Amino acid sequence: MAEFNLETYLESIPECKGNMNKNQQKKLDTHPDMRGYVRVQGQIYEIAGWVKENNGKKRLSISLKPYQVAPPSPPAPVTPKAKYSDDDMPF
Repeated sequence: MAEFNLETYLESIPECKGNMNKNQQKKLDTHPDMRGYVRVQGQIYEIAGWVKENNGKKRLSISLKPYQVAPPSPPAPVTPKAKYSDDDMPF
């Protein structure tokens, strides 16, 4: 099976379309029940949904935020090599 590539998938979403799936990473009640992506006017948005119940009726509350590619993590700092003087040498 081919490895999933999020960027390739996002490019394939047609205008005014998207999807939401069950949030597999939900740990708290405040986390969304569903997550996904949608394209509106050429811009990709992350969509999150919470299933709510009021007076015995279920509804879906959603929020959108512009999708942003995570910046690459900064490289590890380089530790300079210690400099020794002639006085530090035992010979």
